[in-house]
Amino acid sequence: MRLNGLIPARFLVLVAHLTILATMLWARDPTIKACLPLSYSDSEYDDKDVEFIVGLSLALGFGVLELLSFMFGLSMFVQSQNLISTGAHFAASVALVYYLIDAYACAEFWYIFGFCSAFPFVLEIFVDIASVKFNRRL
Repeated sequence: MRLNGLIPARFLVLVAHLTILATMLWARDPTIKACLPLSYSDSEYDDKDVEFIVGLSLALGFGVLELLSFMFGLSMFVQSQNLISTGAHFAASVALVYYLIDAYACAEFWYIFGFCSAFPFVLEIFVDIASVKFNRRL
């Protein structure tokens, strides 16, 4: 089965996801305030800020490593990985835009992180290991 257009779609969606994550990291103050009750202390704000920075940094790191693996060609021609990655990063881009617009609770970010950043990253690692170790494409 040949799926034309998955390679450029994967690249564009991955870059879009990384751009949204970088924007969220840069302007995270309104999102953190939306996660807190109306009256909060500085320590509560600092705790949520650190939690959010860690989550966004991990998601950015996973995305950058996945993009590098893709650009080096380790997983570029693995159609199943292209399909899963494109779907996950598209879902992440849409979910994060809604997350920014509607100011969801911080707990929902971790679901987006798990399903749309960590899951494709773990699959990418497996594809990279198979590509390097067995010198073949899955």
